[in-house]
Amino acid sequence: MKRLHIESILKNAKMGIWSIQIDFHGQNHKMFADPTMCQLMGIPEDTDPMQVYAFWWQGVHPSYRGYIQEAIENIRTGQDIEVEYPWTHPQRGCRYVRCAGQLENQNESFMELQGYHQDVTDLVKENTHLGEAYQILDFFKFKKYSSIVMHAYDAMCEVDPQSLAYSLIFGRKKILSHIPAQGNLIPMIQAHMSACDLQAFQSFISSWDPQKKQRSIELRIDSQWMRIIGSTARFNQKESLLLWFINITEEKAMSKVREEKEALLRILSGSHTDVLDIDPDQQQVHFMDGKDQTIQEFVTSLYERYSQNERQNLQDFFSLSHLQTIISQETIESQLDEKKTPFGWDRITLMPSHEEKGHILATIQGMDPGHFVQMIMSRYIENNYQILCYIDMKNDLFIPLRVKGMRFDKRPTQSYAKTVSHYIEHFVVPEEQALAKRNMLPKRILTSLQREKIYYFSLGIKNDEEYRRMLFQYHYFDRSQDLVLLMISDVTEQYLQEEEEKRQMELIRIQANTDHLTGLSNRYACETQIKEYFDQDGKKELSAFLLIDLDDFKEVNDTFGHIAGDKALVDIGNALKQYFRSTDIISRFGGDEFVVFMKNIKEENVLFKLMERLLKQLVFVYEDAQHRIELKASIGVAIAPKDGQQIEALYQKADKALYRIKNQGKNNFALYDASIDE
Repeated sequence: MKRLHIESILKNAKMGIWSIQIDFHGQNHKMFADPTMCQLMGIPEDTDPMQVYAFWWQGVHPSYRGYIQEAIENIRTGQDIEVEYPWTHPQRGCRYVRCAGQLENQNESFMELQGYHQDVTDLVKENTHLGEAYQILDFFKFKKYSSIVMHAYDAMCEVDPQSLAYSLIFGRKKILSHIPAQGNLIPMIQAHMSACDLQAFQSFISSWDPQKKQRSIELRIDSQWMRIIGSTARFNQKESLLLWFINITEEKAMSKVREEKEALLRILSGSHTDVLDIDPDQQQVHFMDGKDQTIQEFVTSLYERYSQNERQNLQDFFSLSHLQTIISQETIESQLDEKKTPFGWDRITLMPSHEEKGHILATIQGMDPGHFVQMIMSRYIENNYQILCYIDMKNDLFIPLRVKGMRFDKRPTQSYAKTVSHYIEHFVVPEEQALAKRNMLPKRILTSLQREKIYYFSLGIKNDEEYRRMLFQYHYFDRSQDLVLLMISDVTEQYLQEEEEKRQMELIRIQANTDHLTGLSNRYACETQIKEYFDQDGKKELSAFLLIDLDDFKEVNDTFGHIAGDKALVDIGNALKQYFRSTDIISRFGGDEFVVFMKNIKEENVLFKLMERLLKQLVFVYEDAQHRIELKASIGVAIAPKDGQQIEALYQKADKALYRIKNQGKNNFALYDASIDE
């Protein structure tokens, strides 16, 4: 029962188990897949392992095959690897798969890998939603390259630096409507750019240096000013150039000098603001009070002010290579030292000075609580979350930051433990309250977040007496301080759709295991159930294998036709269902042959009376004006465990007993014994 329970969990999680044999000397690769894996791929369970491998490999998106091969080579060196890639299902189209594996065996001829294959399509798409104005063309690359885009860019594409072939990853729908999803970059951009700008763009592309983190250029595309930012990424064993497009038409329309002065006035109007003048060429920082420092001395002094987790961010932000690329205002938020200023944050802004060529103006401004909340929301939440909460697990503090369309306690600071207890008692459906209490324990949340970036689960919620399915997602905000963000979103529609899919799959499973004429189990289902019985407690119990064959069934078919023959088979099936226990396995094995497997019988002697009564139950008369046929049955019986504990052995011995009865005049039964073999 434990194995069945695990199989059920894997099936509900859309997770199949596989084993792959890689042939080093040829192409005879094999994949052995469990039933759930076969179901996820849409293939029969009895498919040849070589065909299974070929079918799986054919479904992998071509641009991801090198990525898969690289992962296999890493597994070969002993690493445990997890990858995600698009896979084409024969009926359902593009699915997104999470796959992990490890090395089980290896020699000169082949290696064997084992792992799992999980369909994560719904999760990937749910966690990469940008809004109605955007369209995502490659969810996995979007997730890899731009996990916190938050509407900052208008489009993004990936470019092969050698061939200049590009593929769009995401963009605004109004942009994508007249740009092909794939093609060659230069001819595509040439149709939308002046000759002067095209020359500058070609120079920008040709001078791309993969060692530099980021470069940018500003050009006009279709009369709109665009800032194009280039950065390096590695995917599928090769370097790629990522291009990000930002529409800066409105920004260009403003005077740069006026923009600088207005920005400074806005900043200086706040309290606790420091203004610095940075000269990257001289590597000096000039303070308004006349004090000077080197850039490195200035960054080192910031270490005393901010949390240790911010040091690398500050080092990168004030690095000489970054300062030399500043062409417009850039901002970061940095957390102050918790011991000195709990929950304190500064906003640090860099902008080019247009009065002192090559200089950078920097401002450091303390953030008030309102800006603090806004910063969290802009970093970690999109518009599709109903509730956003900030949790301090160490101090049992719970702060709701955003509540939309749900009944929820909005007091600014509360106890997490008390809030969760109240929420579960008043909103979670009764049958899931125990599950909610376990899943929302601080220890369980933090332990899960140590393993995964996101800890999530769903619960049924009563909201104004209406049932809703809510997804709870926990993310680390600050791992060192056990600060966590909780985001709750409504996934009712998706949940109901998945439940309908489960119902349909269960219907398909029943149909695949049922004889369509009699409604009994078919041969495959019968053999599977008997094997499972012996794999569990069946080896310790006395059981009986009955092989039932109809006498003169062919005469019914020949005399009255196949419709009458089908009716006779249905009559026999109904009689067997009424006669035997619900725990017994009853099957139409094929043609006019039936099997009954009686589990856990008390003793062998009881079978004699049972068989005598059964033979009387299996007598049916079919007649018309000219003919009358009395249909009867003969039965061969094998006993487990003495006659075997595998279906092949039991069937063979029951068939020998049945053969003896057929030769002795039919309409009787016999138990197998050794004398039959003599």
